[in-house]
Formats: sequence, C-alpha cells, structure tokens
Amino acid sequence: GSPFGPRMLAMNGVTTCLDMAGPLENILDNVPKYGVGINMAILQFASPPFTFKDANPSQQEMIDLIDKSLEEGALGVSSLLIRTALERRAYVAWHAGTTKNGSNINGMIEAVKMADGYPMHLAHINAYCRGAIKDAMEETAIAIDLLKANPNIFCESYVSPKNGTR
Repeated sequence: GSPFGPRMLAMNGVTTCLDMAGPLENILDNVPKYGVGINMAILQFASPPFTFKDANPSQQEMIDLIDKSLEEGALGVSSLLIRTALERRAYVAWHAGTTKNGSNINGMIEAVKMADGYPMHLAHINAYCRGAIKDAMEETAIAIDLLKANPNIFCESYVSPKNGTR
C-alpha cells in the first residue's frame, strides 16, 4: 500500500510483485504519480469499515466488492471472503487471524479449516510460529504438518526481527 514500495522494489532489482495490502484504489492512484517499473499484481483489501460497513457483510456485498475489484484490475482479494471469492474466480490471499483467533498458530489452523480444500495463499507462514500459543518449534511443526496435509494452501515467509519472525 505504500506509494513508494513498487519503485523501491524496482530499484533493488525486483521485477514482479504481488501487493496484498491494497486498497486497490490507492495503488492505482499511486502508480501513475510515483511510478512502478515492475510487473505488479494487486489484491483488493477487504475489511470493515473500509470496504464493508460492518464485520458481517451480506453475500451480495461480498460479491459486489469482488466483482468490482476484478473489473478494476485486481487479481483477487485479501480477506475472509474465501469461498465467495473463489466462486468468482478470484485469487485469495489471507494473513490468517480473525477476531476469534489472531495472527498466531490458532489463526492458521482456523484459516486452513476455512479454506476447506480451496486454493489459498496463506501469507507469511512464519508469522504464525512465533511462540504465542505454544513453543515456537512446536508451532512450526504444526504449521509444516498442516501444509503437508493441505496442498491447496501455498505460502511464503519473511524475516522481520522487529515483529518476532525468524
């Protein structure tokens, strides 16, 4: 979502990126103003109160957001709209965690169950293995087992000592 992110990536040799922060309108407005210089795919941000009036959007509200986002150039959505988005042929990425379970191993377990066999990009796998619920190595083993058992889910990791990932 940073107006400078794509340019900074290009200056460091990156040729392609997937922006999962959105919102789509901000990125589309920023690209002509700040430049991009790389191939860029964008996922629409979907979260109340920004894209929905509350935490329980209707099926039609979800469909409308997904369809509008795809029409405006988004590759898909980054949200809890998994089933609805996939039915609309949208790419789905999710930084796991809901109001019930945060961004931790329980949030990952919840996300895997919600995917229910559908393809999903589960962002930043190591963000769920920081030792918030169990020992970090035990959480890592759980995450690995979940990924092995659910080949429909793909992910990547990132290193950020400031937020506890390693």
